[in-house]
Amino acid sequence: MRIIYPDYWKTSCDPTKAIAVQENVTYTGLNFGVEQIPGKVDLTGHLTDYNGWVLQSGQKDRIKLCVYNKGTAEAQNVEVVLNVDDRISGASFEPVPDQFDGKKAVWRISSIPAGSVLCFEMTSDIPGISNEDLVFSYEINADGTDENGSDNTGTTYFDLTNEGIEPISKATGNDREISLTEEFLLYKIRIHNISNSTIDRIVIRDTFDENIYLNKVWVNYSFEDQAVINIDYKEVEGNYQYIYTWTFDDAALVDSATDPLSSIGYLDVKIGLVPKMHPKGTEICNTAIVVAGNSEPVRTNTVCGSFGKVNIDETDPSLLQIRPNPANSSVLLSNPHNEKVNVIILSTDGRVEMQLQILPLSSTEISVDHLSNGVYFIHAEGYGSARFIKISN
Repeated sequence: MRIIYPDYWKTSCDPTKAIAVQENVTYTGLNFGVEQIPGKVDLTGHLTDYNGWVLQSGQKDRIKLCVYNKGTAEAQNVEVVLNVDDRISGASFEPVPDQFDGKKAVWRISSIPAGSVLCFEMTSDIPGISNEDLVFSYEINADGTDENGSDNTGTTYFDLTNEGIEPISKATGNDREISLTEEFLLYKIRIHNISNSTIDRIVIRDTFDENIYLNKVWVNYSFEDQAVINIDYKEVEGNYQYIYTWTFDDAALVDSATDPLSSIGYLDVKIGLVPKMHPKGTEICNTAIVVAGNSEPVRTNTVCGSFGKVNIDETDPSLLQIRPNPANSSVLLSNPHNEKVNVIILSTDGRVEMQLQILPLSSTEISVDHLSNGVYFIHAEGYGSARFIKISN
């Protein structure tokens, strides 16, 4: 047996231990030594809403961006950028940004200690119903070297709805058909306090589908109270069905009459999947149980998905390279093949915005200044499609 340790930790002794394996036996009391690797800065962001990847059209609603320093050293002179969909209006922020021009909010932070999190919240007027998602993206930069820059940018898409949302509900950030190469399952459990008093204690019990082969679970929540986490499991047909319970003893979720927006809280769950363990057709269904205050336990709706989708972003990355993404004024398209490629740029409603041809083994820079902010698809004839985001300067 070999120990698996967290990022930026290392073993301080032999990481292997010999054991005599027996069926249906739990092994305890196996001690290993680990120590931190000093001097590592690793910033990452999480951009989310309070409803489940849905914003309430024609109303005030909010999104939240949190920046984590997962490393072992303080991050210094950090710049956090939130690119705002230009269809929203009346934006206000907590904390107030150092700069906001109506399209881009910028915060400049002197330092973020190792192991800490800093969150930024935006409340705004949401436009009327539309077939197009609202799109927000973020960028995080800091002095020095970030150990993993791949998670310093991100984009989140929000549907618009004018329908009511159940007070206690569960939603997924994955499609009903899950990509065969998906790395994560994303879930949100929403809790809306429609009682007439503040709710302090909240218990959320989420039983993951036995068909999920997971390697790690991350959580993010809106409550200031630190969650107490309990992990249990049971064996189902040769696989382990994991049961996570999060308990907040001081959630301080106010009632909707006092503050309609602050009466909504959430728990985000991100499940890392073991690669190649979910064959096509595998069905995944999850339901959570929530106990809010002294109320009876409430079972959320069941969220299901099946593996088998070929995602629009699943073309081989060598087939068509797009840089940067998101882009503001231009994108560079690279063709690594020995034959020319015909390229079409489409809007989300299917309009052809641009057509061009890229010669073999060459790159072409094209201006996107004339495009409105939003999502576009670049289709390479014979190879597939990929998605890119247009943002303002």
